Amino acid sequence: MIYPPPPQVSVIMPVYNARKYLKESIESILNQTFIDFEFIIIEDGSTDNSPEIIRRYTDARIRLISNAKNQGIVRSLNQGLRLAQGKYLARMDADDISLPERFARQVKYLEENPEVDLLATYIQLINEDGRDKGVWVADQETLSYSSIRKKLPEGNCLAHPSMMFRASTIRKFRYVRFDYPAEDYGLWLRVASQ
Repeated sequence: MIYPPPPQVSVIMPVYNARKYLKESIESILNQTFIDFEFIIIEDGSTDNSPEIIRRYTDARIRLISNAKNQGIVRSLNQGLRLAQGKYLARMDADDISLPERFARQVKYLEENPEVDLLATYIQLINEDGRDKGVWVADQETLSYSSIRKKLPEGNCLAHPSMMFRASTIRKFRYVRFDYPAEDYGLWLRVASQ
């Protein structure tokens, strides 16, 4: 039997009671110009209609994982890491939207810069009506590796749902902070310390 090659990118998106923006979030991933990805959606025991929204999509790139009860974001993210087959891992949140060129640009940058293990993009803030509220302030202060390393001990300056990582690097660290609301921040600190 011949198996297809693994996708270049694995997108990991935990979902818990996210019905309000879930459709827009999913469609922003499915409408990427870069198409060589699997979309791992971890439905984490939602009590709203999130599972039904996800099941409406028939795109073969979607891998729906359904947790019988809520495990929390850290366990869901680690579950996604275990299942991911891609060379690169992209994060997505169920209440965010990715611009169509996101993956294409991120993969291109990582391919051209093998010394880079992870990258984040600017995030544009929008309100519930989709109106532009400007760029996240931390994005304007952290434009380089050195500025990120300087700013990171003071607070989180990397937007998790804009991240793309080399799978080989992120699997060394994993998510470990079950007791802290910013599961990503501890991960960035550990990666930056290496």
